[in-house]
Amino acid sequence: MPPNLVPPLWDYDRTSQAEAAVIAAGIYRGSVGQPHRLPADHAGDLFASDYYSGALYRLHFASGTWSIAAPLPGQPSPNHWGEGFAQVSDWRVGPDGALWYCRQAANFVSGTGSIGRVYGPGVVGVTPEGPAAPALRLRVSPAVGRAEFIVRAPGTTSLRILDTAGRIVRRLADAGGPAPETERALVWDGRDERGRPAAPGVYVACLDLGSRSLSRRVVLVR
Repeated sequence: MPPNLVPPLWDYDRTSQAEAAVIAAGIYRGSVGQPHRLPADHAGDLFASDYYSGALYRLHFASGTWSIAAPLPGQPSPNHWGEGFAQVSDWRVGPDGALWYCRQAANFVSGTGSIGRVYGPGVVGVTPEGPAAPALRLRVSPAVGRAEFIVRAPGTTSLRILDTAGRIVRRLADAGGPAPETERALVWDGRDERGRPAAPGVYVACLDLGSRSLSRRVVLVR
């Protein structure tokens, strides 16, 4: 390392195409009385996400070293405090105590950017106070003129099909499954809300459950 440079607090392997850019959210400082602050034991922890993989990390400082915080029940993986934050370019702690984020796009499709927040109790991927929150899962199997979505999520969800301008093309209803681990299929027949065939091209499928959302790219061919 060149002289007069300070080494990073923490790093991880970013040699793969899936992980390439660190987006720091800074050290979390919530205050008592904020309606959506994270649990008290998160105060002083540092949060950072990867722009490409969407993994959200929580780092804890102890014995002079920053390292991955001990995993909590409901985390998507031992190292990932949260997932699904791809293309997030900035984070801020809001006046409500939540971690607010700016997403530039969903799967790099223009017109699909959004602003959202991660808040407690009931944090995305983490529920330290109460039962574990099952993660959302969405798999896409496109075919000629249609696409099948395999959904795994607790309760009733909704699935929106968006075009590249962010306009809703179709809404698919989901009655929910009997258990969080139950997978069910939703089929988009390639038509819009009026029953007209949608133009071939790239679309974005957004699975919504309350304040939580997960998106996947869909390519429609005819």
